[in-house]
Amino acid sequence: MATYRGPVDMIINGSIDAGDTDMHRIYLYEDKAYKIYLSCDNGKADLDLAIYDSDDDLIGTDNDTHTDAAIRLIVTTTQLFKLAVTSASGSSTYTMTVKEER
Repeated sequence: MATYRGPVDMIINGSIDAGDTDMHRIYLYEDKAYKIYLSCDNGKADLDLAIYDSDDDLIGTDNDTHTDAAIRLIVTTTQLFKLAVTSASGSSTYTMTVKEER
């Protein structure tokens, strides 16, 4: 599991097999709003996105049957978050973009 700390507008690339979960850790900062986009490169795969806070509490999810996913998050305390990418079906490469809303 990689940890990312740096500019908040960032891109994370990965690949995933059917039934697997990739975990990514990222610091997000208080009093900011973020949009996290997950884009699937295989139109037949179904990728889901979940975000957990530093206490491992699930705080957001997008697990519909579309290939792409998105979560909007308002952070109240700077902390390390975990982003989980899960393949509900199919294998694919993916791009996850974390953007600070301005």
